[in-house]
Amino acid sequence: MKFLFFRASWCDPCNRTAPSVYELFNENAGVQQNFTLEIIDVDEQPERAARLGVRGLPTFVVTDDDGRERSRRVGAMPKRKLAEWLEMDFNSTLTIALKAPMAMLTSVLAEKCKIGKSNT
Repeated sequence: MKFLFFRASWCDPCNRTAPSVYELFNENAGVQQNFTLEIIDVDEQPERAARLGVRGLPTFVVTDDDGRERSRRVGAMPKRKLAEWLEMDFNSTLTIALKAPMAMLTSVLAEKCKIGKSNT
């Protein structure tokens, strides 16, 4: 299954949520429940966001391997809530494999750090 994280660089709730998504996938690596993490910037891939009817950010969509939507959540969520959602909807014990490109995750975290710094 795929875990799609729709976000934008200008979206503060997305930037606050990105580290939680990264930590969730990084801290729960395993093989029992296998999700592929994809981070989609809606400004770079607007057609993909439109195709899945993404209207608010951040949006989290879980699809099966054939691309059919299995579940969706909209809005910022802490790591604990993301984990509870996946456990409840997918009977997962959260042994999730991290398959996201590290460069993309690093970019998301770098954006978060840049936004969090004061200009004083």
